[in-house]
Amino acid sequence: MEKYIHQARKSRQQYNWDLTALMNQYGVKTETEMISGFVITWLKRGNKKSDYDVQKQTASAVETMRKLWRSNFLKEFVDLPVDTMVKDKRKRIATKIAAWYYVTYHPTERARDLSVEGSYFSFPWVM
Repeated sequence: MEKYIHQARKSRQQYNWDLTALMNQYGVKTETEMISGFVITWLKRGNKKSDYDVQKQTASAVETMRKLWRSNFLKEFVDLPVDTMVKDKRKRIATKIAAWYYVTYHPTERARDLSVEGSYFSFPWVM
């Protein structure tokens, strides 16, 4: 897992920035509201669309971001040689996922990043 930790830290930071940008764009206060699509209070009221339409648009933006991050995650495994066994490929993917969970949830890692974005929990769930 150690070989994936450094990259997982960088990826998590970028993911958190992307999530924060979406939250700011749509006027959503919390990560939970953004990821779930159930926004309690909109911070921005700049357009004439209904709450339903804005929620649909927000959910679509989150799904697009998830697909992008899922694609980025799997990119290194797509080009593995054909002779690489499926079992080995699954093991590598599981190891990388474990690194993503580690940098998101381990207390030592959480203490490393005390920013607002450091408190986000959704990073490994894109997989």
